[in-house]
Amino acid sequence: AGANAGSGSGGAVYLAVSTMSGRGLATANGGGFEVGGGGGRLALHHVDISTLDTSRLRALGGIGSVSSGGNGTVFIRSVAESGGTLIVDGQGAGSSFSALPIPPGYVFDNVIIRNNARVVADDPIVVSNALQILAGSIVTHSPAQANGVGISARSVEVDATSSIDVTGKGYPGGERPGNISTNEGRTLGNLVGAAVHAGGSYGGTAGATSGAGSNPVYGDPHNPVALGSGGGRGSDDNWPGGNGGGRITIAASVSVDIAGAIRADGGIPSGAQAGSGSGGSVKIDTALLRGSGVIAANGGAFEVGGSGGRVAIAYDYLGQAGDDLDGLRNITAFGGHGGNSWGGAGTVVLRRHDQSYGDLYVDDNVAGATSGAWTPLPHIGFGRVQALTADTLQTDG
Repeated sequence: AGANAGSGSGGAVYLAVSTMSGRGLATANGGGFEVGGGGGRLALHHVDISTLDTSRLRALGGIGSVSSGGNGTVFIRSVAESGGTLIVDGQGAGSSFSALPIPPGYVFDNVIIRNNARVVADDPIVVSNALQILAGSIVTHSPAQANGVGISARSVEVDATSSIDVTGKGYPGGERPGNISTNEGRTLGNLVGAAVHAGGSYGGTAGATSGAGSNPVYGDPHNPVALGSGGGRGSDDNWPGGNGGGRITIAASVSVDIAGAIRADGGIPSGAQAGSGSGGSVKIDTALLRGSGVIAANGGAFEVGGSGGRVAIAYDYLGQAGDDLDGLRNITAFGGHGGNSWGGAGTVVLRRHDQSYGDLYVDDNVAGATSGAWTPLPHIGFGRVQALTADTLQTDG
């Protein structure tokens, strides 16, 4: 009725038909007054919908004047398909985030996330054909959800306006939700990590301006599976630290096409020399890697910088020039260059499937100088130096 009262959610529509056609509406939308209700669920099982405008099947969140509801789902499956197509539609840039629960073990034929949809995917997304993230849409995971966003598909496409973005979804910073009344950020295993005035560390060593400093560096450059670490609070508990970056894992048997962004960056703190979060983890395995976008696990870069996270990508082929992530230069794990102290670079490992170990990149985005922040490397075995240049060290191992 009013006074910030909540609208109802959409309900359920289940259609099992031989043939369906036309341009009429079938909807399970949330109510759209004051506080919007969430979209419901609509499912269509069919033999033939060749003359149906499927864009008229909707389960949209209600657009309220105070707050809008999150997306529902539309599911379409023909008798010839085993898994069907799942569609999540948004309502514009103001769409609310909503969870996408998936039954354990279910395999879709296709998943399409579009029209500014905002999806929280804590369950694995398993697709026998294509996952498409289109038209301003965002996929993320819940804060500190250890399994992160997990995707298995034949092909993954993120268009130029969309992203898989888990920035600030890792371990919480000091005085952040999930870590209230604690000065320190949290780190691996949700243990106490970066102290007051220190950024979170993961792939490199974070910055610090005073005190006990950051947590130890952790993780395997070849197998990044951890969340990023949160930064410590600032001068008092009114200045929370930044959260660490989250985790993204993609296995695509044919292709990964990134025109937009894959981000697991560290979150920024509030101020007063609070620590930024470290970058998180991005792990991709595919045949064809292509696109003009970015793949990043950079440290938070405000006040006291967090370290870079870890990125590891295994592939067979790259796209052609202009479609190769700027010659792979758009794949980064930069340290956060905070105004008071810098975090160290994380690690990027790029490995063709015909290589045993791949190439390790440690890049802090500093031109014409040497970064003052450290990146400790794990033990990589014994060997002899075969060649040395200004940029590379080649060993026989």
